[in-house]
Amino acid sequence: MNIILIGPPGSGKSTQGGLLSKKLDLPYFSVGHILRKIAEGDSDEAKEIQGYLREGNLLPDEIILPILTKHLEHEDHAHGFILDGFPRNIDQAQQFDQKIDNVIYIRLDDKEALWRIAKRTDKRHDQSATTILHRIDVFHKQTDKVIEYYREKGLLIEIDGHPSVEDIHTSILQALETAAQ
Repeated sequence: MNIILIGPPGSGKSTQGGLLSKKLDLPYFSVGHILRKIAEGDSDEAKEIQGYLREGNLLPDEIILPILTKHLEHEDHAHGFILDGFPRNIDQAQQFDQKIDNVIYIRLDDKEALWRIAKRTDKRHDQSATTILHRIDVFHKQTDKVIEYYREKGLLIEIDGHPSVEDIHTSILQALETAAQ
């Protein structure tokens, strides 16, 4: 089973991805985590990625697609995966050639997303107030079209991201079970 998690910054995609990974015995990975790991280096690629992350901008497809393709070639993903943070725009969604079974969209209003990110203890270089607002704006401008794309394909599962972590997890599992029938 191949699952994509979509939601604005602060919606709990990483938390839910980790929980789903354990429950469904599928590897979970976040494109954001992969990019931040690469950005820790000192290579030209790392420096280029650092710039995009610092500004809160999406990486161009010619950078992100090869990174993701290489990651998915790992044998751990042969029986499925849970992917967080991709696709971010309609071109990526259309170019992504993996079979996707479900796309889980964790809905969260902008005010709550800002509040959650502000409370995080793992402050990162891409979490200044200006950058966070920009990331939320970019999400709506780019990813709202991706959500509609997957809705039209009949793959979208919408989940309210406001309840507790446990309630969201239960809602996701119930929705996946319903979708499988």
